[in-house]
Amino acid sequence: MKTALISLFPLLACNSKGSVVIDVEDIAEDTATEEGNPGDTDIEDTDTEDTDPEEETPPTDNANPDIYPNYWSGTRTVNYQGCTETIVEEGVEISFDIPAEWMELCSCDEIYFVQVVGGSACGLSVQSQFYRAVKYNGFEMDIWYYQNPEETSPYEPLPLATARIGGDGETWNYDYSVEVSGDDIRIEGTVDFSQ
Repeated sequence: MKTALISLFPLLACNSKGSVVIDVEDIAEDTATEEGNPGDTDIEDTDTEDTDPEEETPPTDNANPDIYPNYWSGTRTVNYQGCTETIVEEGVEISFDIPAEWMELCSCDEIYFVQVVGGSACGLSVQSQFYRAVKYNGFEMDIWYYQNPEETSPYEPLPLATARIGGDGETWNYDYSVEVSGDDIRIEGTVDFSQ
């Protein structure tokens, strides 16, 4: 029964949402300038794209084919029936080492073969090796999983979670939960990629 629980971990995914902020003062300034000189055609158009030095930019290695292979270094913290334990994961990108059909079916940027250090968390058995696919979307990254790591024929992965880049610009954070037999298993994950 416990082995069956671990295979159900990745069934529920969560999604981060963004928002748009409008600077009302800039709009008021632009409107006042235009209204002050409605007939003046000698005014230069000084509208330029605002560049905020503190504005975040997506990591430069996202889906960069010149960096191969990437390495997966992650953790998943399991929260189950009052217990909290962390699983350590290490993996290597295999995107170009597998038949192209695998990449085509998942519409992803990279596929990783990941192994877990340790065999259990909170009394639950943990799958020791598995595959993860990732698709970069700017500050977000979709993470997919393959239900059967023993399968040799290509098949489409299932969504696991949407990760968001952390404040350090290197670490991706994600979480998901699964309900099993009325108990909620909460998973919080992190992953870093390196060359």
